[in-house]
Amino acid sequence: MKILATFFGSIFWLAGTCQILTVDNNPTPLGGSYATLQAAYDDASPGDTLYLIPSTINYGDLSIAQQLTFFGGGYNPDSDHRLVSEVGVLNLNQGSSNTVLSGLKIHDLRLAYEAAIYDLDTIRVTHCHIDEVGLGESGSNSRNIDSLVFINNVFGNNGGGSVSGGYVDLVTANATTSRTYFYNNIFVGSNSSSGTISADTANFYNNLFYGAGATGALAFYDVTRSVFENNIFYGRAPSATSTLSNSYFNYNLSSDSTFTSVIGTSGNSGDANLNYTDPMFTSVSLGTVYDLDFDQSIMTGSSAENAGSDGTNIGPTGGTTPYDPTGTPLPVVTKTVISSVVTEGTDISITISGKGN
Repeated sequence: MKILATFFGSIFWLAGTCQILTVDNNPTPLGGSYATLQAAYDDASPGDTLYLIPSTINYGDLSIAQQLTFFGGGYNPDSDHRLVSEVGVLNLNQGSSNTVLSGLKIHDLRLAYEAAIYDLDTIRVTHCHIDEVGLGESGSNSRNIDSLVFINNVFGNNGGGSVSGGYVDLVTANATTSRTYFYNNIFVGSNSSSGTISADTANFYNNLFYGAGATGALAFYDVTRSVFENNIFYGRAPSATSTLSNSYFNYNLSSDSTFTSVIGTSGNSGDANLNYTDPMFTSVSLGTVYDLDFDQSIMTGSSAENAGSDGTNIGPTGGTTPYDPTGTPLPVVTKTVISSVVTEGTDISITISGKGN
């Protein structure tokens, strides 16, 4: 039987006929919720929403073959418990078009890994921390993947990473992608100098490409026919280990490298980029691990301040969807204060603080 979580109902814009299934694998779960993600999925219908209660326990792997919305409590919530909604491998297979993933920590996001010929389109991923994103490839089973949108995510951050594919690998022989958009994300480079992003015909706006700042540390592995606008390259050079061609760079900033060697070669073009410029972050330090509590806001006087092509900041704090370091897509209670002494027969004083996106 499906459980309608009415206390969340008012915050969703979903159609009234869709239901919200809560999933809670905590040692002491909420009443009326599913104990496993698989059980909730098996009981769901296309258009339903699965809400994963933040937990100390990983919810495991899941293969998705229907249109669903998945919400978690955020990958770095500004709350007392700091618990996250963590999953293992998520496979988006045939039938999962129009799926939404939000507020989750995902170890491996696999797009179209199923061995079949089919199209996958309109996937939206927001406020997630994802170790690695990859496209499936199974022999001659070709597939088209269209309209991928990534907003306010952190990619990588567990070190290592695949040199050939990287944390975001959207290039394979038998799959084509189109209309892919990255808005206000954080891309964390691996421990090596090799690039960790592969993409074809993708658009990158107001992202932060972060790394250790080592000589030769590159942002990309294999990138073609893509647009980069209003991004900050901090400790990662806008260059590729394998291929960087026919791409456009406009109003970007690089802290310790130049766009001169990129523009004018291999069909790349662009203008109004800032070379060897300190973005003057409030609190972001170079390294191989990105601290989720870094403050990406820029200080007054920064060259990135209101300097983007749209008149907002260059980098993740600019654009129409400024980066939220909590990764929390839903209104949440961040703090509860109750009187330490309660006298029988008197009112209890409770102060509740919250946050909503």
